[in-house]
Amino acid sequence: MLSKFIFNLLILLIYFSSITAQEKLDYVKKGNEFFDKKDFGKAIKYYSKAIQLNSKNDDAFYYRASAKFNIGDLKGAIDDYSNVLEIKPKNFIAYDGRGITKFNLGLYKQALIDFTKALSIVPDYADGYNNRAFTKAKLNDYYGAIKDYDKAISLDSTNLNAKYNRGVAKDSLGDYDGAITDFSLLIKIFPKVPENFLARGNVLIKLKNYKNAILDFNFAIKLKKDYGDAFCGRGTANYYLNNKKNACVDWQKASELRNKQAAKYLFQFCK
Repeated sequence: MLSKFIFNLLILLIYFSSITAQEKLDYVKKGNEFFDKKDFGKAIKYYSKAIQLNSKNDDAFYYRASAKFNIGDLKGAIDDYSNVLEIKPKNFIAYDGRGITKFNLGLYKQALIDFTKALSIVPDYADGYNNRAFTKAKLNDYYGAIKDYDKAISLDSTNLNAKYNRGVAKDSLGDYDGAITDFSLLIKIFPKVPENFLARGNVLIKLKNYKNAILDFNFAIKLKKDYGDAFCGRGTANYYLNNKKNACVDWQKASELRNKQAAKYLFQFCK
């Protein structure tokens, strides 16, 4: 009788254990379903239930951190990413996520530490170099940023964000020819992205190549009719070409599209 009782008890323990494991999996799975529907509030509730069942459930902490990030609870997201790292100290994706969250809070130096840690774990993580480069640029370390962008591109030649941001960093350093090379490459690959034409047009103004700058702004406006920044840029190029009338017309349009710089130019030069 005793051995039969023990056997039945073991069966019950295995049964309840399997239910608990299944519930844990179901909670995370259910949370992911709501996450995919962008119902982050409900997703967080299910991830929290999974964590209540198992305080070492790193997946639930990670997904909950992502959900909190999406609803703007950045401090809560940082706490959950930190919990992931307590459970799995070499989870480079959690370092990356926490770095992105800190970046969005303006904690650039702290974000830099997290991105560097992620790269120390996985040295060939292209997005990690891109994220760290963008952070370095925010800290005005443009040389360091370009070095990281170069690494990101060498690891992933399709990393177009890195190519664009490298162009921006080169522009900030005064390497206008280098910036134009990057933006021109992007335009060749994606001829229907107005931001690339805007970026190159703005650099061409700095090189006093106003006529070609206007061509770029024209392309940007053709692709995006209400592109206030492009109207502002074209107005500036026209002004330097002593075409004040067209400049004021462009600045007026840009101002109507809520471009603050154009509004200043309009007040200063078009009275």
